[in-house]
Amino acid sequence: MGLGLRLPFFLLLLLLVSLGAAQGRSTVFLDIQEEARGSGQIIKDQLTLSKIPVRVERGSPLCPACEKFTEEALSYLSQKQSQDKMMEVLHEACSQTFSLEKKCVEFVDSYATLLFAKIAEIKPEEFCKRNGLCRDNALLSGVRSESTCVFCHHLMDEVLSKLKDPDAEV
Repeated sequence: MGLGLRLPFFLLLLLLVSLGAAQGRSTVFLDIQEEARGSGQIIKDQLTLSKIPVRVERGSPLCPACEKFTEEALSYLSQKQSQDKMMEVLHEACSQTFSLEKKCVEFVDSYATLLFAKIAEIKPEEFCKRNGLCRDNALLSGVRSESTCVFCHHLMDEVLSKLKDPDAEV
């Protein structure tokens, strides 16, 4: 699964991090370009916005927010137009492999179909619970400090390690 398929999930998790950090505040701005420079995993040119404004009410629970954002991400990823665009990007990448292009396209076609089928099976409530965002001891819900820099860096390290793991489930 390439960066093109992981990017929507990564951005969803990044948005959830900003939501968790903003629990004690009314607005938070997450500087994605700074995170991209620090992580080295995201190409700056792929980002269209440098800041994402996230408005949250004081004391807003993380679980419903996770479920809402997951539902929106799943809705986007389930749309035929989005899937067609992902396939187009992957087929374009296959065309760069020259002699392996045919095998690459076959690989992409078979696994993309499985990926889209798996996406259709995801339930937002289960997804958020499985990832620790809907429990009493959720990782993000415990943040109360004004300084969440260390926490965010730790969380980003965890997210990036999960994205690098080919065996990790989406």
